[in-house]
Amino acid sequence: MLRRRAPGEIVEADAASLPFADETFDLLVLGEVLEHLEDDAIALREARRVLRSGGLVAASVPRNPAWFSSSDRWAGHVRRYTREALLEAFRDAGLTVERCVAWGFPVSALYHRTIYERHLDRRGAAPATARQRPAVAVLRALLQLDRLFLGHEHGALGYLVLARRD
Repeated sequence: MLRRRAPGEIVEADAASLPFADETFDLLVLGEVLEHLEDDAIALREARRVLRSGGLVAASVPRNPAWFSSSDRWAGHVRRYTREALLEAFRDAGLTVERCVAWGFPVSALYHRTIYERHLDRRGAAPATARQRPAVAVLRALLQLDRLFLGHEHGALGYLVLARRD
């Protein structure tokens, strides 16, 4: 999908061994990546290596290890994070966390825990049918409510992190 929609060169690479020179980028985005890696520490050190001094890395990860479930296994997740474990992983990689906020409450968490996981357990992942599209549109609109609760930790689905290489 990215190749169809994004102009320019697309590079597919192993997060533990990026094919870029040291200090190549001002910004890296690790959107829903770290939870898929057996060794997230290597990927974070590699991210630091390719960032210029003062460069930023933005990341999102699922939170609350107690919520690890069939949907995590289906998605290929190895872990969910506690705030402490996430901050420690960035710190150990030599990155200074400037902001770490919880996201995905209340609508995202409610949907994920009560509808999505049950649907996935019964039917597996599938695109929305024509009959389901109106419900998907309503859900999309309701998800905008989550923005009002950004940073609300209790019940949140994940974390958003912004860290800097000094």
